[in-house]
Formats: sequence, structure tokens, C-alpha cells
Amino acid sequence: MAGVRAIVVWLAAAGVLYGWACRVHAQGQAGVFVALAAPKQLRVDGDLGEWRRQHFQSIGDAANSSADVSLAYDVTGLYVAARVHDDSLVRTAQPSPREDALVVTLAFAEAGHWTARELWLYAGVVGRSAAVLALQRAGGATQEPLHKPASIVEGPLDGGYALEAFIPWASLGHGAHWQFARGAVRLHDVDRAGAAAHERSSSSAHAAGELPWLIFDGGPVQALSGLLREKNLGATTPKLDWVGELRADGKAVRVLVLGTFVVLSDQAGRFTFEDLPASSSADVLDAQLRDLTGDERPELVLRLRQQNELGSRELLRVLDLQPAHATPIFGIETRKQTPQGFVDAKLEIRAGRPPVISVRSGQSKGLSEQNYQETPATGIEAMLLPWGPIAERDYSWNGSRFAVLRELPNPHAQPAAAKPETAAPAASVAPVAQLAAPAPAGVSAVLDAYRQARGVPAGAHPSFSLQANVAQDARAESVLVFGNEVVVAGEGFREGTSFFYFALPVRDPADVLQLFGGDVTGDGRSELFVRLRQHLGEVTRELLFGYTFVADALQPIVSIEVARAHARDSIVNVPALVREGRHSALLVKPGTATGWTAASYPYLSGSQDGVGPLLLPWQDGDMRYRFDGQKLVGAPAH
Repeated sequence: MAGVRAIVVWLAAAGVLYGWACRVHAQGQAGVFVALAAPKQLRVDGDLGEWRRQHFQSIGDAANSSADVSLAYDVTGLYVAARVHDDSLVRTAQPSPREDALVVTLAFAEAGHWTARELWLYAGVVGRSAAVLALQRAGGATQEPLHKPASIVEGPLDGGYALEAFIPWASLGHGAHWQFARGAVRLHDVDRAGAAAHERSSSSAHAAGELPWLIFDGGPVQALSGLLREKNLGATTPKLDWVGELRADGKAVRVLVLGTFVVLSDQAGRFTFEDLPASSSADVLDAQLRDLTGDERPELVLRLRQQNELGSRELLRVLDLQPAHATPIFGIETRKQTPQGFVDAKLEIRAGRPPVISVRSGQSKGLSEQNYQETPATGIEAMLLPWGPIAERDYSWNGSRFAVLRELPNPHAQPAAAKPETAAPAASVAPVAQLAAPAPAGVSAVLDAYRQARGVPAGAHPSFSLQANVAQDARAESVLVFGNEVVVAGEGFREGTSFFYFALPVRDPADVLQLFGGDVTGDGRSELFVRLRQHLGEVTRELLFGYTFVADALQPIVSIEVARAHARDSIVNVPALVREGRHSALLVKPGTATGWTAASYPYLSGSQDGVGPLLLPWQDGDMRYRFDGQKLVGAPAH
């Protein structure tokens, strides 16, 4: 599909017809700016005086075969004004493509499929024939004349003729979504009766979905221009550019995957964007829309690659597009690559109501149970490994999440091998065991149910605990860490009848280093922060993860690397919550470096795998992370 290749640089104020031509590009094709007409400003009478402040876009350059064209709009329809330079008008009483005409091609989307219609504007001849408007499906052979309220009038012009026309959106079929129209204008010039036509167009594209966008003043395509400029995406080819009725309100939404961003834009020009956990556009391997929940509305299905200097991984990620912001609802790893080798899994999506995501273990080379160190990120399902206990697993939407539908055991599973005895690297934050505060009687029963369901011994003590209001009503919940799992229960949480738990992305419980909470969203409830240690070959790093509850579902809001060590070299940042008015922000200081210097540090700086980058003491200042409504976003602290 066509994508925006340059940004809008001319703006027209609402309610006033301004006089600048504005061009953007989509796949190299020049687009036409469509000005906003003030109420009752334009009269279709053949006199182009009302258009005198409008700069007309030129089509063709011959003195006897060219046109200057301007477009304008209001909520009722499209206006066209043209000065056509033609020393010999070919026109009969029954206009057809064998005669001179100005043609405006408009393409509209329905469920992502583009359909083009052509407006043929035939000038009249004074005293002999009236001007005619006709509608034709692009590539078709039949033209249908348009009558009132559509209108067209020719006017006098030295060396040619003037045209002025109005076409209601309702006359154009799918014109209800006209704010997302693509289009082009061409001059259809016939030198003499019976001769072949010569055509000159504002665009060389022919397919409806490859035509450039029409840039409606104040419309959704123009509204995105600032984002494209800010993110330097003007020359980036989109992985996906789709327009259709996405939600129950029946209004069109544009879904754009461009660079590392997912943008949702509505007809009114409002848009939201999410930054994907990928380093560059090349790491967004594929993007498509597909209904995976069975509600006949598509989800966004992405294949992403995440990489850093220690290796790379690929994953499938599914985003729900019904909220204003694209929201992750499923993810699973499908490939891991390190200097030692690779391991992958095979994934397919099978048709059904709802469809089934089927995953089976694949191949490995150089990686095995003995040297495989990967642990998935929170919210991402672990890859099925050739040596693991499960050979194949099916997931399906159960109305609230993607649940396991079926599992097949792996006949080639290998027992966990004993790891070589090595001294664990010291953590930059010592994991201090904390005694859980006594839970209310009702909550104790819910926690007993968790222990039984998850195989936690009845006498096991949590390694960390927290009493704080993290979800739902104003009462405090008990937040406990058992092994590598966090469990939440409370009298006001899920009516005190059930628990919520999630697995942390570590294998060894000793790598859970810290649990703390604080309100960083300003809703009066505490968010959860967990500091973890991960082992990546000979390198260890510490990550800080933040989570917030939306209703009773957990949503990640931040992940930052805060420490890294190799042998005797290390860098340790210092994160802390600091008050900002009635809530807090997350402040991260660069801290100290031991061994490494600016000259000897062997790794790339900056984020390479979707995790906020480690601050380097010799180049970075303090970073302050604030909540933007969806996640914590970092900016230099002043």
C-alpha cells in the first residue's frame, strides 16, 4: 500500500480558503492539497473569482494541452476548479472518453481494499451543449451522468475554457470515509474527433491503493505530518497502511505501521501512536491485520526482532486495536540467536472461530539445555524448546485472553542438566528477604488457594512482600513474591474471591532482587516495580520493570537496564522514586563504573532490544521517567 513519503509543509486555517498549493508524496507520487471552503464561500457559476487566492497545480506543460487545477471541500462534498488550455475543444452532444475532459480519480477504502472512481468533467459549448459531470468506475467502460445536487459550469478563458464543479460525497459510493481518500487529476486531451487521447496526470500510479493521499486541510493525513516530521519518518516505507471500519461505531480508522511506530488515526484527525520494542524499521519484520479473537474485527499481528550486542530474538506480538491506543494482548518468542548458535520454534495461525495460534518446537544449532540462558520478557510466552517438556501448544482467545487450548508432550524432552558450579555475581542491590505482613483472614484463604494451584508449599515464606493499594477499590492488596512469581490478592481485589499472579522473566528465584511500589500515574494507587538479574552468557545485567493495574489486568509501563557486569567490570545506575506534587516520578542516576571507562567499554550505548538503555557515567546525566498516559517515558532531568 502507498505510504506518506514527505510531510505537509503548507497549512490552511480552518474556515478560510487559502491560496497555497501543497504537495506530499506517496511512493514518489505528488499529492494535491484540498483546501477547506468556508460556508457559502464557493458558488459553482463558472467564474473562478472566489479561487483567486488559490494556487492552481499545473498538469502538463504544453500551451495548447495543459490544465491548472485546484480542489476544495466542505462536509457536503468536493469542489473542483480548473483552467484548461486547449486550442481545439472536441465535444459532442453525447460526451464520452473519445472527447476532451478533465478527470478526477478518487479512491476510497473499505475493509482495507481500495476502490477507485473517476469523475469526468466535460466542458459545455455555449449555445450548443451544457457541461456534464459523469461517474465511472476506474477501468470501466460505462459512465453515469451525475445530476443535482451535483453541478458543473464552464466559463470563458482565452486559449481554452474554465470549469467549476461540485460533487456531493454521497454521490461517490464509499464517500462516507472521504477524509481518507486517495486521488489524482489528469487531463484527457483529444486533438480531433476520432483521434486517440493524450493524457497528462498528477500521478503515475494506476492501482487505487497506490494513488497518493489527498491532503484535506485539517484532515487526518495532514494531522500526521507533525509526527512524521518529529520522528524523521518522511522517507520511510510503511510495513502496513490500512483504512477501514475497525470499531463498532462504523467510522473509518487508519492503521499505520511506520518505522517502529504503530499509529491509529480517525477521520477527525485525532491519532495515537505507540513505539514498538524494536530498534529500527528493519526489525519490524512483518505486519498484518487479522481477526484472532473471533469478533470479526482485526487485531494487528506483528513479527518483531529484538537485538543487542549479546544476540537477538524474534517474537510474534498481537495488539488489540479497539482501544484508542494499540494494546498488546499476546506475545511469544519464536527464535533466539547468540554467538553460540540459534534455536527456533514454528508458528502458524489456523482458521477457526476464533482462530488458533499453534506453536511447536523447531530446530537448534549450537544451543542446548546446557548453555541456553534466555528468559522471556513479561507478557511474552516462552519459546517451545526442542529439549523442553512440551512439543506443541495451541492458544485461542477465551473472551479475555489467549489461553492454552491444547498441549502435546515432547517425546524427546531432556531432563534438566546440572549447571556448572560457579559463583553467582554479586547483585548491586542485595536481595533482602522480607516477612509478609499478616493478611486478612479472607485473603489468607485466597493465598492458600494460590499455593495449592501453583504447588507452593504451605509453609513457604515469600521472598518479598508489599501491602499497598495497587488495583480496584481503595483497600490495600497483599503483593507477594514466591520463587519467580508475583501474586496479588486482597479483600477489594476481584471481590476478595480470587488471586492474580504473573511470572517474572527469571529462572532462578535468587535473581529477584527487589520489590517496591509507588504512585507514578497519579491515580492514587501504587504501581509495582521489580528489579531482576538476568544472565546472558558471561554478562549479567539488572533490569527494573514497572507495572500498573488497569481494572484487574496488569500492564507493563517501563523496563530499564540499571546495571551490567562482566568479570570485575561493572556499571551500576541508581533508580529511585521521587515526589512530584501528589505522585512520583522515577529518577535514574548514572551511578558509578568500576573497571570500564569510555575507552574500554565494549558495548553499544542506547537501547537495542526494547529495554531502556543503561546510563553510562562518563556521558549520561540523570533521567526522569514520567507517565504519559500509557507508559513511563524518560527525559533528561533538569
